[in-house]
Amino acid sequence: MTPGGADFPAVPLVRTDLAEPTVADRYELRSVLGSGGMGTVWEAYDIRLGRTVALKVLRDDLPPSATMQLEREARAAARITDPRVVTVLDLDRTADGNPYLVLEYHEGRTLAEELREGPLPPDRLERLVDDLLGALAAAHRCSVLHRDVKPANVLSGHDGFRVTDFGLASLDDDQSTETDIMGTLVYVAPERLDGARGSTRSDVFSAAVVIHEAANGVQPFRRGQPVESIAALRTADAPPLPDSVPERLRAVLEQALSPDPAARPEDANAMLAAIRSGAPLTADPTVSLDATSVLPGAAPARPDVTPDAARADTAQHDLAERTVAVPASAVPTADAPADPGPGPLEGIRSFLDRHGRRPEVIIGLVAAILLLLLLLTVSLDGGDDADPAADAGSGAPASLDDTLDRIEELGR
Repeated sequence: MTPGGADFPAVPLVRTDLAEPTVADRYELRSVLGSGGMGTVWEAYDIRLGRTVALKVLRDDLPPSATMQLEREARAAARITDPRVVTVLDLDRTADGNPYLVLEYHEGRTLAEELREGPLPPDRLERLVDDLLGALAAAHRCSVLHRDVKPANVLSGHDGFRVTDFGLASLDDDQSTETDIMGTLVYVAPERLDGARGSTRSDVFSAAVVIHEAANGVQPFRRGQPVESIAALRTADAPPLPDSVPERLRAVLEQALSPDPAARPEDANAMLAAIRSGAPLTADPTVSLDATSVLPGAAPARPDVTPDAARADTAQHDLAERTVAVPASAVPTADAPADPGPGPLEGIRSFLDRHGRRPEVIIGLVAAILLLLLLLTVSLDGGDDADPAADAGSGAPASLDDTLDRIEELGR
């Protein structure tokens, strides 16, 4: 019985007595398409139906959460019926306990591999925009959030692009709470750095990062150190796009990459519609994040985590290729200079705000400032001839705050 409650028949993982290694007496394993920390994806042949499939087998030493993640991927993708989303065909378990997932086979490579050759040409970029946002729009209509949109999860072929790997997807019936940031750092929406579970606007942000990278050839928020990448994410500090990018796409990408979720398109369908129409978007002031989240840059620092410790923890994760889970409390906020306290100009503004900017107060304030300047000039001109005792007993205001207090008394 799996954590989700489904029973799987016990079948041998590989039959070696046949001409080809076979899973479940049905899938002949032919070649490895890819492998990683979770397991291996094979090109396989479905003997029963006579077709090529992709078969994902988990490693046998993973915790139960890995099985739950594979089941989540199957449930999420199975909800979506769209040609731009890779179809899930089967979910099963081997005799020795390894769950496996059977997916529609896609001949080609990933967008990440394609982008190693440079940015996409304009016609190819336009196709990516249509296919990526179309796939996410179909998912959003089914109440599915992808939450790990990145070039490695977009399959590239001569006939277009397809979205895959819903292993980190969130479903509308998912009641779990998220305490870790799941995803690949340089593609994660800023609000998720502060603990939000994510929304359709978070997927929109990640999709915009992918499109920006495809147009420019570089990851827009990747910097030399993780803390610098986080600061770039929080401030939307992306490099300029090339002139070949249409203005309508450029404008929508700028909005979709906003650190404020309310300024982004509501979902992938709204983003695609805005790109096609060229109509400007307006921020939605009613948008709010869930109770566990805060706005970008406003996350309080944990007292038990020093900035150096947070940076060291974050630096263990590869920014470009790996999916990571980083404790939300360990993500450092952007470095800021120490607060020097209110300066003279702030004191003046505060005083004027308290007193309604009345003419007589403003005139008195100006006169006091001129008096201060005159006294300062006299003091400098006096040099060493000035009498220290006289200076100590003078009636000149000691500071601007004293001057403001005296004017306040006169105003009463």
